[in-house]
Amino acid sequence: IKVIRFWVALKVMAAELEKAFRPDVVRPVKIGSGTIDPEMKLSVLAFLLGFLVVFLGGAMAVQLAEGPDCSMLTSTTASLACIANVGPGLGLIGPTENYGWMSPTSKVVLSLLMVLGRLEFFAIVVLFTPRFWRGG
Repeated sequence: IKVIRFWVALKVMAAELEKAFRPDVVRPVKIGSGTIDPEMKLSVLAFLLGFLVVFLGGAMAVQLAEGPDCSMLTSTTASLACIANVGPGLGLIGPTENYGWMSPTSKVVLSLLMVLGRLEFFAIVVLFTPRFWRGG
């Protein structure tokens, strides 16, 4: 995830918070000297929500595949480390550990998360939508 996406999301949240207590104020969301158009705001928020859903889904899949031997800390940081390509996780996959003890199911899930995180996220997810294959 690029930092600018977080920055845009924070600016959008601040604007929506201001709109909650000042409904008559119309203030554009700006980054630097440029204004962010509504379509861009929506696409950034959709990307972050999709990232969060896939990250949590991956963490739950790893937790289910590994069972009680794997802590929630280990499964969530394994999922985050793979989808965000940020390095080692915490717990049983920390800086001095590896993924060798995990089941093949967990390794497949984490490998898919790595592919999603490394390539453009929406470009891969769109391949799994029926509308893409129908051509319309």
